[in-house]
Amino acid sequence: MCAERIKKLMTALGMSGQETAACCGVSPSYFSRIKNGKRKLPENHIIWKILAEKASRIAREKGQQESLRQLTGSDEPDAVMTWLSADAVPEQQEISDDRTCSGERLRMAMNAAGVSAAMLGKAVRLDPSQISRIQNGSRSLRKDTSLFDNICRVLLQELKQPSKRMHLAGLLHCHEEDLPEGRALSEGLREWLCMGEEQKALSHLLSVIRGLPYIEDAVAPDLNWRANIAAGEGADGISRDSAGERASDSQMYKERSGLRAAVERFLIRAMDAGTDVLCFYSDEPMAWVEEDPAFLYRWKQMMMECALKGIRIYVIHSVDQNLSEITETVVKWMPLYLNGQVFSCYSRRSRGGRFVHTLFLAPGIACVYGSHAAGENGGLYHYSEEETQLDSAQRSWKRLAGEASPLVRVIKETGPDVKPAEAGEYLEIRLDSDSVTIRRLQEPRLSFVLCHPRMQEAFRDYLSL
Repeated sequence: MCAERIKKLMTALGMSGQETAACCGVSPSYFSRIKNGKRKLPENHIIWKILAEKASRIAREKGQQESLRQLTGSDEPDAVMTWLSADAVPEQQEISDDRTCSGERLRMAMNAAGVSAAMLGKAVRLDPSQISRIQNGSRSLRKDTSLFDNICRVLLQELKQPSKRMHLAGLLHCHEEDLPEGRALSEGLREWLCMGEEQKALSHLLSVIRGLPYIEDAVAPDLNWRANIAAGEGADGISRDSAGERASDSQMYKERSGLRAAVERFLIRAMDAGTDVLCFYSDEPMAWVEEDPAFLYRWKQMMMECALKGIRIYVIHSVDQNLSEITETVVKWMPLYLNGQVFSCYSRRSRGGRFVHTLFLAPGIACVYGSHAAGENGGLYHYSEEETQLDSAQRSWKRLAGEASPLVRVIKETGPDVKPAEAGEYLEIRLDSDSVTIRRLQEPRLSFVLCHPRMQEAFRDYLSL
């Protein structure tokens, strides 16, 4: 297997993964996929030639020609390349690469090259607005398209200029003198511009943070939302019986539609009773919110009104270790994070796969709780204002909170010490031992501190690409 041969060659000659990736003009993560057999190259790929030439040169410099000959049968580059690619797929069998270009990285490359959307659009015969759509993520650009090839060609032509090579080296995380040449340099830029699923998730998060509106615009609700309460409920959103009397303080609701009704009743009751705290935990798939557009609208309006009323909202997310799930959670709650009233955590305990659970609590006022087998269209949900049920819910919440850690914090930056941003600067990312901090360098000036270990790991990989 080609992957095993690469590992043996690197071990025999003491070649590091990062060093080898740099000489091949590819990112460490891409080279890792080649080395581990997850990315298969055709037999005539330029990387085989580069690896063979590097191995031959290192063997001569270290006096290890005999070790190389014992491993490959020769210390000549052509023979080493033949040995390396012996099991490579034929050229016509190369698997199509359906990864997409990162809008964030396209923006960075254009800035480094000094190329505007208008200039790039003209060069590749594409409306500049479409370039902007690729940058902000509203249009995808696959790696295996001629448009992507043309964009890379134009950018590389500019970045290879002597005055800009240092910027190109910075993008590819190498020294200027270590930049590869020819096809390897082109492949290096192409790889850097593209990303896998995890990198897409992080790029989407960065795009959302960069495009944030002012806080007042982000969290300004439609205060007429109560007029849109679903038919069959009172003007206060509380279910009533056939005689128009207020429903019982304890009531069962069925399936996802019932959960929506219970939650609507819960939030209105909590606000009207003047609660200063709301607690939310659910590992229920978000379909219960998203499948009903009218309820989704009201849910957002209710939550934003709670935040603007100064109600502290504690949320424990059940996001386990799935990065896409974590980033999507942060994006969906973003408007509320901006208000500063949401305190967001994640459960350190795995949610498992047999049952799903829901617990919403306004201490001393009302709660909604329920549990059912995973995969069902919801189950039975209990709305209650009874003291015994509220006490039980309070104990359960304390247990959940004891098994949770911070997920994200938002810090508003104000005052004379805030450094003005350079032209074209939007975000600054800092990796600390226990968090990742993303700072907006334009108004509104905010810092997002992401505390989940999976986010820290993913951003380290993202920044190393």
